[in-house]
Amino acid sequence: MKVAILFFGEVRGTPDIWEKINNYLVQPNQADVFMHHVYYGNQFIESIPESQQQILKEYYQDDKKGVHLYPPKELFDIFHPKKILIETRPDYSKEDVTEMMAQYKHRTVDEVKFLYHMIRSQAESRKKVNRLKCQYEQENNFKYDVVILTRLDIAILEPITITIKPSTIQARILGIIEDQDVPNSVAQIYEQVIFGPSKQMDLVSLFYDHAPQLYKEFNLYLEFMRNEFFISQHIVRCGLTIEHYPIPLAYRSKENPNGLKRSNSAFI
Repeated sequence: MKVAILFFGEVRGTPDIWEKINNYLVQPNQADVFMHHVYYGNQFIESIPESQQQILKEYYQDDKKGVHLYPPKELFDIFHPKKILIETRPDYSKEDVTEMMAQYKHRTVDEVKFLYHMIRSQAESRKKVNRLKCQYEQENNFKYDVVILTRLDIAILEPITITIKPSTIQARILGIIEDQDVPNSVAQIYEQVIFGPSKQMDLVSLFYDHAPQLYKEFNLYLEFMRNEFFISQHIVRCGLTIEHYPIPLAYRSKENPNGLKRSNSAFI
């Protein structure tokens, strides 16, 4: 069985975390690795307004949601990716977020712009790493049986070995929003790890293209940062089925909120 693991987003985590992910996820599945990540760098930070620089610092340093300015060499030594693309952080902050303010009355416009960038950049990275996987499939004339989409900072608790080819999208199901005022609600998922057949994961990666319309549709009900809800909506609207898979992450740990390893003094 051919398995691909797609890492996306900012470069978070530390070598010990990456080693654990490699030992618990990559190696048990003899997976090929593909990586798309964004970096920041001093030049980028100096180019944005001072107000945005302050928000950047507060988010990553004060809230302990650390990120590496540049990808360290250890990252590639551990994972040995088949294909990799590292790009400077794109800027979505110029997009109008006026409509988004309805759910963010406690935040400034600059803060909402920053959060909107975060969620859009993450979605675009999912799409771009999937594109790398597609290129490799085309070059080698085959399709992966399983494609796992995940991040570099997951708090994985034990090995995950996929032994049966999935026919649907697999994720840990969180549950349906109980608020009856939210229309067309579907089961939310923990989106830190999603996997399924290659062609179905191609559709999942198109969330980047469809997300803005979903944000507008549910603007009166939910914050756009609710990936658990919006990615599930996208998957279902693509005509795909989501089935529960008990992915062993430390979801409820105080040290690892949302199943993610966050804090490290080496971060900015």
